[in-house]
Amino acid sequence: MRVELKGRVLNPGICVGPVFELRQPVNLDKRFSEDELLGAIERLRKKYESYDDYLMQARSLILEDEEFLKILTAPLKSKGYIEAKDFDDAKQQIEQIFSNVANDYVKERLYDFKDIIESIKMELFGTTLRLSEKSIVYAHEIYPSFIIENRDKILGIIALKGSETAHATILARNFDIPYVVNVELLGKIAMILPDGTVIFDPTDDDFARYEQIQRNYRAQKDMQEKFKNVDIVVNGQSIHFMANVGTIEEADFVDVEVGLLRTEFLLESKPDFEFQYNVYKKIAQKIGKPITLRTFDIGGDKEFEFLNLPKENNPFLGKRGVRLYDVLHDLINDQVEAVFRLVKEGYPFKIMIPMVSDLREIYEFHERFIAPRILRYGVKPPYGIMIETPSIALSYHHARDILDFASIGTNDLLQYTVAVERGNESISHLYDHLNIGFLKLIELITSKSAGIELSVCGESARIPELVYFYVSKGIRRLSMSYNAISKIKYFLSRFSTIDDVEVDENTPERLREVVRWAFSKEN
Repeated sequence: MRVELKGRVLNPGICVGPVFELRQPVNLDKRFSEDELLGAIERLRKKYESYDDYLMQARSLILEDEEFLKILTAPLKSKGYIEAKDFDDAKQQIEQIFSNVANDYVKERLYDFKDIIESIKMELFGTTLRLSEKSIVYAHEIYPSFIIENRDKILGIIALKGSETAHATILARNFDIPYVVNVELLGKIAMILPDGTVIFDPTDDDFARYEQIQRNYRAQKDMQEKFKNVDIVVNGQSIHFMANVGTIEEADFVDVEVGLLRTEFLLESKPDFEFQYNVYKKIAQKIGKPITLRTFDIGGDKEFEFLNLPKENNPFLGKRGVRLYDVLHDLINDQVEAVFRLVKEGYPFKIMIPMVSDLREIYEFHERFIAPRILRYGVKPPYGIMIETPSIALSYHHARDILDFASIGTNDLLQYTVAVERGNESISHLYDHLNIGFLKLIELITSKSAGIELSVCGESARIPELVYFYVSKGIRRLSMSYNAISKIKYFLSRFSTIDDVEVDENTPERLREVVRWAFSKEN
């Protein structure tokens, strides 16, 4: 029976095909010894080492982590064997460890840990999860290892759970796999449409409509792709497009300046100076363009055992980002040292610090980590901050004597402006980038930027309504997911001039109308 649902799009696309439900057909009564468990872990560790994917390789180190292994082997000490349900218990323990993580990117590493646990279970039970034919995969939550091993046969992905910053989402975007979440499995054949519509057991009429939608979607995508290398000029000024990068393998797909290099992916193991230096150098060599490196944005919790950080009742308002650098001095010292070494060697890195809420933090970081190295190395990488809190949005311009640039981190700035945790689904409707108060704050930030190069590096830079507004306020540097650049270039190409947008109660609808016009076929 035909069922039509609307999901949340993590990667747009269009496809139709048989549904493969990702389940683990294991004998729940089967028990395993310690030797059998450790043998499965060792086989999996060697398998991870063989991947041409940094995050997958890093998992081999997790499989050597004492705390992680302690969680997995705990049942052996209490009852002498391990069984299927023990792996579910281990995943729940990992979820609890991550439950108070403040940083969204780090929080999404939970999926990687759960993937590892699930993979160990499958290895132990001798179950392989390989597609035999091209299919649309349905899962409660999709794991990166499954995508990597089956990428050539995955038509699309439908899942109950998933998020923008998860490794699985990054892979789906890189491999151009349609990915929709918040949808239940209600049929054996599925049709995914670009707007997130999922039709189970589609009719002949649906297939006829699908062919037309597919032609239009491909034509639009081909048109947008033509703008990939086109210079966009609005109001006589060039718009500079940059990419957000969060893993080393993403660098393989990027050929533009990096406006935000998230470095938290390195924290799956303890990164010393040499390790960081080598990873950053490898990324710089792959991209060959300037890179804005954000120093570690870590939440005040115990998501990484080696950091040994105290748990906090409200990590979103606790020791996070730059506030933790007094505790993490050696880690940050190695990171900044690696950047200066690379700049001295000719690699064009910039340094950007996160979660600043007080002007003193800007000066203290510079005095502690930057100034001594300028004297020692004789180089000065551009120094900037993320604007993520209302307090620094209102005051950052007072530090123009020391700041070379500032980048608006709209994800957190919106969260702190409207007092809505974006992962809270019960109030997610209030997490609205077109909130009038938020637009007013952006307007105020841009009005005070004289002498400081200003950009946007939040994912809102891929939202056409917001892009139009940012450009109207004079922002000329936009950093977003690499695969969104062609679409936004195409959108802005429709305008030779963009007048200043006045913020009032009608602004959100006016911006939506502009976008509808720009993408309409009549133009």
